[in-house]
Amino acid sequence: MFLLLNIISIIATLIVIEGVIYFALNSTIGRISYVKKLEYKDIFFLCIGLILILFFFEFHLPYN
Repeated sequence: MFLLLNIISIIATLIVIEGVIYFALNSTIGRISYVKKLEYKDIFFLCIGLILILFFFEFHLPYN
């Protein structure tokens, strides 16, 4: 069970990192055509990732 919760927290972290990177790229150099534009699905995944991190926050802290 602990392993499953750690996997969920890692996936949530990756989702949030992906959303933040796309948001930052779109805000700074979004006019360049090869940068993926921020879409509704990116905002959706970013929100899901943040909610999952809030639910499994204790697994992100080192040395529990």
